[in-house]
Amino acid sequence: MAADELKRVEEIYRFLRQWESAFPKKPDLHELEQFKIKLSQLSGSSKTEIKHLAKLASHLHQDLSAKELFTFLVPLERTLQKSLRDDEFMISEGDQPKIQPKIFPLILVLENIRSAFNVGAFFRTAEALGAQEIILCGYTPTPQQEKTKKTTMGTEAWIPWQTVESTEQALRELKGLGFRVIGLETSHQAQPITETFFHVPTAFVFGNERFGLQLTTLQNCDEIRKIELSGQKNSLNVAQCGAIVCHEWIRQWTNIS
Repeated sequence: MAADELKRVEEIYRFLRQWESAFPKKPDLHELEQFKIKLSQLSGSSKTEIKHLAKLASHLHQDLSAKELFTFLVPLERTLQKSLRDDEFMISEGDQPKIQPKIFPLILVLENIRSAFNVGAFFRTAEALGAQEIILCGYTPTPQQEKTKKTTMGTEAWIPWQTVESTEQALRELKGLGFRVIGLETSHQAQPITETFFHVPTAFVFGNERFGLQLTTLQNCDEIRKIELSGQKNSLNVAQCGAIVCHEWIRQWTNIS
Protein backbone atom coordinates (compact mmCIF):
# COMPACT_ATOMS: atom_id res chain seq x y z
CA MET A 1 0.00 0.00 0.00
CA ALA A 2 1.60 3.28 -1.12
CA ALA A 3 2.68 5.59 1.67
CA ASP A 4 1.09 8.66 0.06
CA GLU A 5 -2.29 6.93 -0.17
CA LEU A 6 -2.15 5.93 3.47
CA LYS A 7 -1.21 9.49 4.32
CA ARG A 8 -4.41 10.73 2.68
CA VAL A 9 -6.48 8.23 4.66
CA GLU A 10 -4.69 9.28 7.85
CA GLU A 11 -5.55 12.93 7.11
CA ILE A 12 -9.23 12.07 6.70
CA TYR A 13 -9.09 10.04 9.90
CA ARG A 14 -7.63 12.96 11.89
CA PHE A 15 -10.25 15.23 10.34
CA LEU A 16 -13.01 13.03 11.76
CA ARG A 17 -11.33 12.54 15.14
CA GLN A 18 -11.31 16.32 15.61
CA TRP A 19 -15.08 16.32 15.29
CA GLU A 20 -15.33 13.45 17.72
CA SER A 21 -13.35 15.35 20.34
CA ALA A 22 -15.76 18.30 19.93
CA PHE A 23 -18.85 16.09 20.46
CA PRO A 24 -21.78 16.88 20.88
CA LYS A 25 -21.05 19.81 18.57
CA LYS A 26 -21.68 18.85 14.95
CA PRO A 27 -19.62 19.96 11.93
CA ASP A 28 -21.11 22.77 9.85
CA LEU A 29 -22.14 22.31 6.21
CA HIS A 30 -18.82 23.58 4.87
CA GLU A 31 -16.83 21.13 7.01
CA LEU A 32 -19.13 18.30 6.02
CA GLU A 33 -18.68 19.12 2.33
CA GLN A 34 -14.90 19.20 2.71
CA PHE A 35 -15.01 15.80 4.36
CA LYS A 36 -17.16 14.44 1.53
CA ILE A 37 -14.70 15.73 -1.08
CA LYS A 38 -11.74 14.15 0.69
CA LEU A 39 -13.52 10.80 0.80
CA SER A 40 -14.57 10.99 -2.85
CA GLN A 41 -10.98 11.62 -3.95
CA LEU A 42 -10.02 8.18 -2.64
CA SER A 43 -11.91 6.60 -5.56
CA GLY A 44 -8.78 6.99 -7.70
CA SER A 45 -6.70 4.76 -5.45
CA SER A 46 -5.09 1.65 -6.89
CA LYS A 47 -5.80 -0.19 -3.63
CA THR A 48 -9.21 -1.83 -3.29
CA GLU A 49 -9.46 -1.27 0.46
CA ILE A 50 -8.82 2.47 0.02
CA LYS A 51 -11.05 2.82 -3.04
CA HIS A 52 -13.87 1.23 -1.03
CA LEU A 53 -13.66 4.10 1.50
CA ALA A 54 -14.72 6.55 -1.22
CA LYS A 55 -18.17 4.95 -1.23
CA LEU A 56 -18.73 6.35 2.26
CA ALA A 57 -19.15 9.80 0.72
CA SER A 58 -22.54 8.82 -0.74
CA HIS A 59 -23.85 8.23 2.80
CA LEU A 60 -23.05 11.74 4.01
CA HIS A 61 -25.98 14.12 4.35
CA GLN A 62 -26.90 17.21 6.33
CA ASP A 63 -29.19 15.43 8.81
CA LEU A 64 -26.65 12.79 9.76
CA SER A 65 -26.41 12.57 13.56
CA ALA A 66 -23.04 12.87 15.28
CA LYS A 67 -23.15 9.24 16.36
CA GLU A 68 -23.92 8.12 12.81
CA LEU A 69 -21.07 10.23 11.51
CA PHE A 70 -18.59 8.67 13.93
CA THR A 71 -19.35 5.19 12.62
CA PHE A 72 -17.24 6.30 9.62
CA LEU A 73 -14.24 5.99 11.95
CA VAL A 74 -14.46 2.19 11.95
CA PRO A 75 -13.55 1.48 8.29
CA LEU A 76 -10.88 4.18 8.46
CA GLU A 77 -9.36 2.63 11.58
CA ARG A 78 -9.35 -0.81 10.00
CA THR A 79 -7.67 0.43 6.84
CA LEU A 80 -5.00 2.16 8.93
CA GLN A 81 -4.76 -0.89 11.21
CA LYS A 82 -5.30 1.23 14.28
CA SER A 83 -5.10 -0.58 17.60
CA LEU A 84 -7.49 1.24 19.90
CA ARG A 85 -8.26 0.94 23.59
CA ASP A 86 -11.58 1.66 25.22
CA ASP A 87 -10.47 5.03 26.58
CA GLU A 88 -9.43 6.13 23.07
CA PHE A 89 -12.73 5.68 21.28
CA MET A 90 -15.48 5.75 23.89
CA ILE A 91 -17.73 8.75 23.35
CA SER A 92 -18.75 10.29 26.64
CA GLU A 93 -22.47 10.75 27.04
CA GLY A 94 -21.88 13.34 29.75
CA ASP A 95 -22.13 12.96 33.52
CA GLN A 96 -25.51 12.70 35.16
CA PRO A 97 -26.99 15.86 36.68
CA LYS A 98 -25.69 16.45 40.20
CA ILE A 99 -27.17 13.71 42.34
CA GLN A 100 -26.62 12.21 45.78
CA PRO A 101 -24.79 8.98 44.96
CA LYS A 102 -25.87 5.76 46.66
CA ILE A 103 -22.90 4.23 48.45
CA PHE A 104 -22.79 0.60 49.57
CA PRO A 105 -20.50 -0.89 52.27
CA LEU A 106 -18.39 -2.49 49.57
CA ILE A 107 -14.62 -2.16 49.16
CA LEU A 108 -12.44 -3.48 46.33
CA VAL A 109 -8.89 -4.58 47.13
CA LEU A 110 -6.59 -4.92 44.11
CA GLU A 111 -3.46 -6.99 44.70
CA ASN A 112 -0.56 -6.74 42.24
CA ILE A 113 -2.72 -5.84 39.25
CA ARG A 114 -0.34 -5.29 36.35
CA SER A 115 -2.49 -3.50 33.76
CA ALA A 116 -3.29 0.19 34.12
CA PHE A 117 -6.27 -0.41 31.83
CA ASN A 118 -7.67 -3.02 34.22
CA VAL A 119 -7.23 -0.69 37.19
CA GLY A 120 -9.06 2.04 35.29
CA ALA A 121 -11.89 -0.39 34.56
CA PHE A 122 -12.13 -1.25 38.27
CA PHE A 123 -12.39 2.45 39.14
CA ARG A 124 -15.16 2.99 36.62
CA THR A 125 -17.07 -0.07 37.85
CA ALA A 126 -16.67 0.89 41.50
CA GLU A 127 -17.83 4.46 40.95
CA ALA A 128 -20.74 3.47 38.71
CA LEU A 129 -22.08 0.81 41.08
CA GLY A 130 -21.59 2.76 44.30
CA ALA A 131 -18.66 1.02 46.01
CA GLN A 132 -17.27 2.70 49.11
CA GLU A 133 -13.55 2.60 48.36
CA ILE A 134 -10.70 1.00 46.39
CA ILE A 135 -7.48 -0.18 48.04
CA LEU A 136 -4.43 -0.64 45.81
CA CYS A 137 -1.84 -3.14 47.08
CA GLY A 138 1.61 -4.21 45.98
CA TYR A 139 2.64 -2.92 42.56
CA THR A 140 -0.89 -2.14 41.39
CA PRO A 141 -0.68 1.13 39.38
CA THR A 142 -2.40 4.17 40.86
CA PRO A 143 -4.37 7.04 39.27
CA GLN A 144 -1.32 9.20 39.88
CA GLN A 145 0.30 7.38 36.96
CA GLU A 146 -0.58 8.79 33.56
CA LYS A 147 -1.73 5.55 31.92
CA THR A 148 -4.02 4.70 34.83
CA LYS A 149 -5.43 8.22 35.07
CA LYS A 150 -6.31 8.10 31.39
CA THR A 151 -8.31 4.88 31.76
CA THR A 152 -10.17 5.87 34.95
CA MET A 153 -11.86 8.63 32.91
CA GLY A 154 -12.03 10.93 35.95
CA THR A 155 -13.68 8.47 38.34
CA GLU A 156 -10.70 8.64 40.73
CA ALA A 157 -12.07 12.03 41.78
CA TRP A 158 -15.40 10.47 42.78
CA ILE A 159 -14.42 7.34 44.69
CA PRO A 160 -12.00 7.29 47.65
CA TRP A 161 -8.86 5.22 47.16
CA GLN A 162 -5.65 4.51 48.99
CA THR A 163 -2.46 2.51 48.59
CA VAL A 164 -1.32 -0.10 51.10
CA GLU A 165 1.92 -1.93 50.35
CA SER A 166 0.94 -5.11 52.17
CA THR A 167 -2.31 -6.87 51.26
CA GLU A 168 -2.16 -8.71 54.59
CA GLN A 169 -2.09 -5.38 56.43
CA ALA A 170 -5.00 -4.05 54.37
CA LEU A 171 -7.13 -7.13 55.09
CA ARG A 172 -6.30 -7.03 58.78
CA GLU A 173 -7.43 -3.41 59.00
CA LEU A 174 -10.62 -4.14 57.06
CA LYS A 175 -11.52 -6.99 59.39
CA GLY A 176 -10.94 -4.66 62.31
CA LEU A 177 -13.54 -2.33 60.78
CA GLY A 178 -16.08 -5.15 60.55
CA PHE A 179 -15.67 -6.07 56.86
CA ARG A 180 -15.99 -9.65 55.66
CA VAL A 181 -13.12 -10.36 53.27
CA ILE A 182 -13.84 -12.44 50.17
CA GLY A 183 -11.17 -13.50 47.71
CA LEU A 184 -11.96 -14.14 44.04
CA GLU A 185 -10.14 -17.23 42.82
CA THR A 186 -10.84 -20.27 40.64
CA SER A 187 -10.14 -22.92 43.27
CA HIS A 188 -12.00 -26.12 44.12
CA GLN A 189 -12.88 -24.70 47.54
CA ALA A 190 -14.49 -21.59 46.08
CA GLN A 191 -18.25 -21.13 46.24
CA PRO A 192 -20.20 -19.57 43.34
CA ILE A 193 -20.95 -15.87 43.63
CA THR A 194 -24.63 -16.69 43.18
CA GLU A 195 -24.67 -18.32 46.63
CA THR A 196 -26.03 -15.99 49.30
CA PHE A 197 -23.54 -13.51 50.73
CA PHE A 198 -23.56 -12.56 54.42
CA HIS A 199 -25.44 -9.28 54.78
CA VAL A 200 -22.46 -7.43 56.23
CA PRO A 201 -19.93 -4.87 54.92
CA THR A 202 -17.78 -6.73 52.40
CA ALA A 203 -14.36 -6.38 50.80
CA PHE A 204 -13.60 -8.29 47.61
CA VAL A 205 -9.96 -9.07 46.83
CA PHE A 206 -8.81 -9.41 43.20
CA GLY A 207 -5.37 -10.67 42.22
CA ASN A 208 -2.80 -10.54 39.45
CA GLU A 209 -4.09 -11.14 35.92
CA ARG A 210 -1.89 -14.21 35.43
CA PHE A 211 -1.12 -15.61 38.87
CA GLY A 212 -4.23 -14.68 40.85
CA LEU A 213 -4.09 -14.07 44.60
CA GLN A 214 -1.06 -14.85 46.71
CA LEU A 215 -1.36 -17.86 49.02
CA THR A 216 -0.99 -15.69 52.13
CA THR A 217 -3.80 -13.49 50.87
CA LEU A 218 -6.10 -16.47 50.33
CA GLN A 219 -5.32 -17.64 53.85
CA ASN A 220 -6.40 -14.26 55.23
CA CYS A 221 -9.76 -14.29 53.42
CA ASP A 222 -12.95 -15.23 55.27
CA GLU A 223 -14.15 -17.11 52.20
CA ILE A 224 -13.32 -17.71 48.53
CA ARG A 225 -15.78 -17.18 45.69
CA LYS A 226 -15.73 -17.85 41.94
CA ILE A 227 -17.74 -17.04 38.85
CA GLU A 228 -19.08 -20.23 37.31
CA LEU A 229 -18.35 -20.31 33.58
CA SER A 230 -19.64 -22.44 30.72
CA GLY A 231 -16.99 -21.96 28.04
CA GLN A 232 -13.90 -23.98 27.15
CA LYS A 233 -11.42 -21.28 28.17
CA ASN A 234 -12.74 -21.00 31.74
CA SER A 235 -11.22 -17.55 32.05
CA LEU A 236 -12.36 -13.95 32.36
CA ASN A 237 -10.52 -10.64 32.43
CA VAL A 238 -10.01 -9.62 36.08
CA ALA A 239 -11.78 -6.28 35.63
CA GLN A 240 -14.76 -8.04 34.04
CA CYS A 241 -14.85 -10.33 37.07
CA GLY A 242 -14.96 -7.26 39.27
CA ALA A 243 -17.99 -5.86 37.49
CA ILE A 244 -19.88 -9.17 37.62
CA VAL A 245 -19.11 -9.84 41.29
CA CYS A 246 -19.92 -6.32 42.48
CA HIS A 247 -23.20 -6.27 40.59
CA GLU A 248 -24.24 -9.63 42.08
CA TRP A 249 -23.31 -8.56 45.62
CA ILE A 250 -25.23 -5.28 45.29
CA ARG A 251 -28.21 -7.12 43.80
CA GLN A 252 -28.35 -9.41 46.82
CA TRP A 253 -27.75 -6.56 49.30
CA THR A 254 -30.52 -4.43 47.76
CA ASN A 255 -33.04 -7.29 47.70
CA ILE A 256 -32.50 -7.96 51.39
CA SER A 257 -32.44 -4.29 52.33
